Amino acid sequence: MQCYSCMSPYLEDQFLYISHLYRKPLQFTERCDETRFYGDGMKIKNCSDMCVTLRMNDKVGGRRRHGYMRGCLSDILHYNRTVVRENPNCYHVRLRDLFVSSDRYSFEPTDNVMLCTCSNKLLCNTGSSIIGRNNRCVKNFFEYIIKNLSTTIGKEIHLDWRIKNFIIFIFLIVIGILFKAVFFLSLNEEYLMEQFYLPSFIGALIWLAL
Repeated sequence: MQCYSCMSPYLEDQFLYISHLYRKPLQFTERCDETRFYGDGMKIKNCSDMCVTLRMNDKVGGRRRHGYMRGCLSDILHYNRTVVRENPNCYHVRLRDLFVSSDRYSFEPTDNVMLCTCSNKLLCNTGSSIIGRNNRCVKNFFEYIIKNLSTTIGKEIHLDWRIKNFIIFIFLIVIGILFKAVFFLSLNEEYLMEQFYLPSFIGALIWLAL
């Protein structure tokens, strides 16, 4: 079967250090990143097993970031067959469990990746993965909440428009934190301060006081 073959561009400079783990892809490009991925014009390779999307949790310059590898399952060198699921799915795998004889690689117990596998159609390792669908579901949920909460407050609670919007703002922050705690805490991400939008919160307080 045919699968897209690429990696995030920053991995090109680091590939010498991960070449014992992964085969070199056909291209390094920002388009490989899940949130920017488009299949048009991307390079394709023939695979004899499954297509995969691997999301890595790296630290570059002291900051956590995600790197992506798309290709064949066999592009993951010396992978542990017991951790690979045949059904199309995305799941977290510790690096210690992903590779055979991983004790040689000095992985930390918390080092993990998100592995998405598929073989149900050609070029299935696209951005329309379970990760992408989860993001769209959360986005649609927020849009639904904003629409209905705004309507309810406007009709049933007669408040100053600034107070009404501030209540919505606080409510969405709380809902967002709960969603991330439920769905993304297992990624071991430092998301709380980075995505809490503290500057926006302070700005909202100043705006309310005007």
